[in-house]
Amino acid sequence: MPDAGDTTYLSVVDREGNMVSLIESNYSEFGSGLVAEGAGFVLHNRGALFNLEAGSPDALAGHKRPLHTLIPAFMQKDQIRIAFGIMGGWNQAQAHAQFVSHVVDFNQNIQAALENGALHQADV
Repeated sequence: MPDAGDTTYLSVVDREGNMVSLIESNYSEFGSGLVAEGAGFVLHNRGALFNLEAGSPDALAGHKRPLHTLIPAFMQKDQIRIAFGIMGGWNQAQAHAQFVSHVVDFNQNIQAALENGALHQADV
């Protein structure tokens, strides 16, 4: 199976200004292989990132979540609100911080901030 990626990001805003920021990532081919009844989509399998070695910070245990990079986000300043997300694996947390900085600190519009080369280091 080709390694073409497995993550989809979308954001939508309705006429009343309600926003959705959504990332779905199956992690590996067909995710968990389970489809929610009547929903028509495959459930992800990010739990696969748990470590089964005792003592590991990512050890499988109750009330824990595995390390992952799914970061659907929102930001707001005064009346300006943005729903955003960036795909790219381990680069996501850094790319989110850079995106926010480009919008807030450097007054870039959303398109310019997303196109900034620093956000695409994972693609190199």
